[in-house]
Amino acid sequence: VAAMKERGLRVVPILDPGIKRERGYPVFDSGLAEGVFCRNTAGSLFTGMVWPGRTVFPDFMRPAARKWWAGHARRFFDLGFEGAWLDMNDPSTGTIDCRDMRFDRGRRPHAAGHNTYALLMARATRQGLLEAHPGRRPFLLSRSGSTGSQRFCAHWSGDNFSTYRHLRRSIGKALNLALSGIAFNGADVGGFGGDCSEALLIDWFKAAFLMPFFRNHTMRGSRAQEPWAYSRKALAILRRFVRLRYTLMPYLYNLFIDHEERGEAILRPLFHDFPDTAALPLGRVDDQFMVGPAIMQAPFVHARGGWREVVLPESRWLRADNGKWVKGARRIRVRRQPQATPLFVRDGSLVPFQPGRRTSNRKDLNRI
Repeated sequence: VAAMKERGLRVVPILDPGIKRERGYPVFDSGLAEGVFCRNTAGSLFTGMVWPGRTVFPDFMRPAARKWWAGHARRFFDLGFEGAWLDMNDPSTGTIDCRDMRFDRGRRPHAAGHNTYALLMARATRQGLLEAHPGRRPFLLSRSGSTGSQRFCAHWSGDNFSTYRHLRRSIGKALNLALSGIAFNGADVGGFGGDCSEALLIDWFKAAFLMPFFRNHTMRGSRAQEPWAYSRKALAILRRFVRLRYTLMPYLYNLFIDHEERGEAILRPLFHDFPDTAALPLGRVDDQFMVGPAIMQAPFVHARGGWREVVLPESRWLRADNGKWVKGARRIRVRRQPQATPLFVRDGSLVPFQPGRRTSNRKDLNRI
């Protein structure tokens, strides 16, 4: 980890709640001694079957368990990890029915704590991360959560698949999460399961490159999905949109500030900023979205078709692909282009960006 840090790489490992049930494992022995693990209906330790085999689970409903977890998390982050990817925290218990897991020393049924389990795990992990790295903004990414978990972590939308259907669905899911207050979210770009085609990866990058959380991720056993695993032509296109994301990082950063201060959604549906009318029923548009108040995307989310219809709300719009102004309050047709995606900038907007050609993730947002 130290060697990677010297190269400028930040390591964010997966951290699951399931703890291997094995005498001699210090984390298990410590939790057993302090009585912080969930119990079952019989009053003994609830035991699931997850990656380490037989696993036990901290009872995050209890303050003592959260304090215990934060202490172990702090020692984990002291090793040099920059954050954590909180997975299997639904809680996922493998082949064992999770409803047999009880909380508060076995006094409360599973339903009392199921929906807040991931939230409380994120809260405890964040405390440990702050203790290990005081004064630094924590980064936690969680698979599960509930109302309020945006205070502690970002979210990705779970295990999706390499299909255009899941590309389309990822947009609506991101918008729904954002309107629910969970603004820092995104999907596994390219799909987690299955083999992603070159065309699908390009279209997914074009659709997601300005989403708050942007990650290319796939499962073991699928084809390699890194940009360089495809053709040179594809690599050039994917690199272009990653660079464009970094060019617009000052704009995205300000959207995060607006969310922190006023609860503003970062990604939002068209009806968030414009009226939903009979002539332009924006509430029915689920394949276009606003990135903040200034930028609108209308990506291609189908495998076939050289054209798509774009709904332009009331305003004037600058087309980013050709630099021309178009009037709003109408529908237009836009041609699919290999090197571009339908991107529109709203008239009267101020869009800060980093000048020059971005060649790395290094940035100083105090110097723009």
